[in-house]
Amino acid sequence: MDPTHKTLFVDERYIKIGSGRDYDDVPPVRGTYKGNAKEKLSVSVKVSSMEVKEP
Repeated sequence: MDPTHKTLFVDERYIKIGSGRDYDDVPPVRGTYKGNAKEKLSVSVKVSSMEVKEP
């Protein structure tokens, strides 16, 4: 279910990053940050398709 885009069912355009009953089960960031205020965080994601062979 994707309430952001008013879609009941998801398809191959979606990437599952977590599952749970509500937001508290799968927050995108959890914990406490300690460090220099000048630090930066960068993230990259690589997505590729896979060929699935039927048994």
